[in-house]
Amino acid sequence: MENQKVDIRIVLVGKVANHFLKIKETEGLENNTEVLRAIINDYYRSHQAEFGA
Repeated sequence: MENQKVDIRIVLVGKVANHFLKIKETEGLENNTEVLRAIINDYYRSHQAEFGA
């Protein structure tokens, strides 16, 4: 599973866009890719038990 690749192209609008930008600002992240990685990593850490990790 380590070498898998997921290519993502997404357009966010409205509330979701505002939430995304607030996370970006609050975390002091420079680009959108960093924000998405942070969100994924935070979610994974919060749910590790469910994933069996």
